Amino acid sequence: MLYGDSVRVDFKGVNLPLLISFAGLGEEFNFGKTLGVYRVNVIYLRDLNHNWYVNGIPDAGNTVAEVARFLVLKIEEIRPSKVVMLGVSAGGFAALLYGCLLHADAILAFSPQTFMNRLNCVVYLDYRWLDRVVQIYGGDKTNRDFLDIKMLIIKSKVPVSLIYDSTHRLDNLHSKRITGPHVKHVTTKGGGHTLVQEIRASGLLTKLVEEAIQPG
Repeated sequence: MLYGDSVRVDFKGVNLPLLISFAGLGEEFNFGKTLGVYRVNVIYLRDLNHNWYVNGIPDAGNTVAEVARFLVLKIEEIRPSKVVMLGVSAGGFAALLYGCLLHADAILAFSPQTFMNRLNCVVYLDYRWLDRVVQIYGGDKTNRDFLDIKMLIIKSKVPVSLIYDSTHRLDNLHSKRITGPHVKHVTTKGGGHTLVQEIRASGLLTKLVEEAIQPG
């Protein structure tokens, strides 16, 4: 079922795992082929405004709080056995953000950002999306509370897997900030920011997804 251009829900039945997939910038709904082979429910989301999902998602809400409420209602409607959030890059940021806010059962974040605030972008010399940072700050002021999600992730205790190329300076930097007994770092030596293509071919992506949707 489609909700406009930004939300798609694939429902297969109650008491099955629910995966909530956040697409990266400019991408179609992510992981469709990978997730389509499993008996799971999936909510696919994408931020057509490229605001890292913090200024809302068309058809879901205009703020972080509204999008979180939308997802809560969908989870209650679907009645899953567990909830797993996943995403790539900006989608990885969103999976971490909403996964922690909603106390998901697991989060898979591939090459994620863990901050999009001005200060950290300057301190860590991450100038990749400065135009988007300006745009993000133009949204609802309440959303600015979620531009550095380090402490949110650390305090949440939600099981998190950060999957990234440790030789990519910025991806390594964003993920290494996040520590704790509930945080697992899965690193590669190559693949760059688009490592999902590589780990899909190697079978690692399938392994991670199957581990996440296992009962218990």
